[in-house]
Amino acid sequence: MANFTRRQILAGLPLLAFQASRVRQRPNIVLCLIDDLGWTDLGCFGSDYYRTPNIDRFGTQSVSFTQAYSACTVCSPSRAGIMTGKYPARLHITDYIPGETASLGQAQAPRLDPAPATCRTDHGGDAQTAGVSNAAHRQMAPGEGAVLSGASGFDGNMGGTFRGQPPSYFSPYGIETLPDGPKGEYLTDRESNEALKFLEENRSRPFFLYLAHHAVHNPLQPKPDILGRCKSRPPGVHHKNAAYAAMIESVDENVGKVLAKLDELRLTNQTVVIFTSDNGGLVQTP
Repeated sequence: MANFTRRQILAGLPLLAFQASRVRQRPNIVLCLIDDLGWTDLGCFGSDYYRTPNIDRFGTQSVSFTQAYSACTVCSPSRAGIMTGKYPARLHITDYIPGETASLGQAQAPRLDPAPATCRTDHGGDAQTAGVSNAAHRQMAPGEGAVLSGASGFDGNMGGTFRGQPPSYFSPYGIETLPDGPKGEYLTDRESNEALKFLEENRSRPFFLYLAHHAVHNPLQPKPDILGRCKSRPPGVHHKNAAYAAMIESVDENVGKVLAKLDELRLTNQTVVIFTSDNGGLVQTP
């Protein structure tokens, strides 16, 4: 991997990464993967309505890649490709887990076959690893209760299930692998708080943190105070959905928290931070 001297943003699908000056030990890695985020949905990628000051600031310190491509336009295959470095067809994951059976015109959507039992992620190794949020939710182990641990090479999972979207963005979440917080707690905040705990606990050794937020996937359930703020400003030429804008702002706030925690723990100069989307934005037709 090239040695970068500044924080960086890798995008096309929006993505952020940082590795500071050379370090003696293996670098830490934080992979922040946003669900269904479109490539224009950040201020630093041209949005005239969505506000992402923390990510934009990260972008000004970074390199922007504008021709990045997803392995697939569907979440499960694209995430499986990210985790393994393999084409989805080689993994037999060509549709979202658990697969689509409805007829699409004259053809059927691809059916999901189980991933090979011997297939492990490429991100294990000697580093302490953890999947936080929906890390496993459409990935290596099809079926209810799938988690990023054991055979997939991760040491822990918090919030990852077979689901492609959360039952609720507000506690009680109804997520089997994430204990409910106080009533009304917001899922994007909780996911990042779990990531902050992981950083604290593993600050003294190399780690890989896979922070795969459920946001900004449906259902559109923003925090009311941020929603009100988004509704109060005029729509842009390209974007105008206040609920979606509010969810993006929650993601931005929490990305800021993770970056600030790395600074606080003095881990910034030995950590690669990557921010990206899995497969781009959801296209809705009338």
